[in-house]
Amino acid sequence: VAPPDWLRRVRSVFEADPAIAAVGGRIANGRPGRWGELDWFLNHSEWIRAGAPGERKNIPTMGIVYRREAIGDVRFPESNSGEDTAFALAVCDRGGKLWYEPAIVLTHRHERLDAASFREKQIACGRTIYRTRVALDRPGRVLVRWPALLFLFPHLWLTAARMVRAGYGGRVVTLFPWLVAGEAHRIRGFFEARRERAGASAGSESASATERTA
Repeated sequence: VAPPDWLRRVRSVFEADPAIAAVGGRIANGRPGRWGELDWFLNHSEWIRAGAPGERKNIPTMGIVYRREAIGDVRFPESNSGEDTAFALAVCDRGGKLWYEPAIVLTHRHERLDAASFREKQIACGRTIYRTRVALDRPGRVLVRWPALLFLFPHLWLTAARMVRAGYGGRVVTLFPWLVAGEAHRIRGFFEARRERAGASAGSESASATERTA
């Protein structure tokens, strides 16, 4: 749900700096209760705190406005795994920058409102993390090379720190068992995607060897 002043604020940012290619804002939770909060914290912790306006490397597509001329011939890749991140990086490669404006507050009404759908979402996030870190220059790419680091739960502690800075320290304590479970599901998804890629590579090598033999 976009606020009434969304496009007015976006326009002000664009007019202030022609080098800005896109503007996005803060994300508020539109689904009270345990599962809505968990989805919000685990998947959007980077954008829950007001903080200061500034340049970012990625902003969720749910509430971002791009300049048409900044996009040029860039298009979303035909996938459902980090496609918004790939798009944003491609736009930035053309010379623009992404701008975070915390005065814009977009309310996200999550749909993962039970244990099963929450688990599926976190597994999917883990798979996306692996695929984007293989294909794109994103923070956490070291995990592709040393996946055992995942068992230190780096994203959990990063999420907890962001929650504390945003004033949700008490929710870290209350939701901690479910935050840990969510991270465990993410790790599972990461390793599932890793195995799939290894299997695809092995199959490709086997096919190539068969062709050479033939």
